[in-house]
Amino acid sequence: MNKTEIMQINPLSEKEFSELEKYLEKYAPVNEEDFPIRSMSALDGYLTALISSPVHYSMDFWLKPLFNFEKAKMKTVEKVINLLLRHYNSIVHSLNVDPENSPFEPLFDYFGEDDEGIFITDFWCMGYLKFVELSDILVEGGEIYLNEIAKGATFMFSYHQENENNDKLELPSASVAEKMADEVIEAVYQLHYLGRTAYLQAQEEDLKIEDNVTHH
Repeated sequence: MNKTEIMQINPLSEKEFSELEKYLEKYAPVNEEDFPIRSMSALDGYLTALISSPVHYSMDFWLKPLFNFEKAKMKTVEKVINLLLRHYNSIVHSLNVDPENSPFEPLFDYFGEDDEGIFITDFWCMGYLKFVELSDILVEGGEIYLNEIAKGATFMFSYHQENENNDKLELPSASVAEKMADEVIEAVYQLHYLGRTAYLQAQEEDLKIEDNVTHH
């Protein structure tokens, strides 16, 4: 899918979110030795990194680490792809099209009951980093922001390490968790801007080369 191509926005319903997550669990490649994408939170991070990449990738490239459809019926594959692209496009819309009225909201995991819980960044950030590792590309100037996402990927682990001597291990406070989430979101915006800028600059260079070839 071209980065400039915007499909009609049709966000997934709660039922469809659950459905896509079940497909992630059912068709996840068994040979994935590193972190497998088996939750909507991790998928959301993975797709966000894809969208923010300075390079355009074929669907086959980024789909393989997510699903193994060898034993799936074609009707099922088509349904999964449809759900996947609709969610992809919702992220594109929030990052590129209307960030003020439709701000980007990562699908961080939520722990706790009702308003007493906190958002946890770990799995979302692990999904983001998985695509970055897959693409093996880091946009110039992006290292400092990627480090923030790496911190988000180990947020709970680091918190538990720092508080392992406590008699009762509890969740981080809302303020601590919110600070981590805000830092991750800011890093995502910065990486997206850098990636988008690099992508558009590369397109302009390609057009210049084509124009020079045409006139010689």
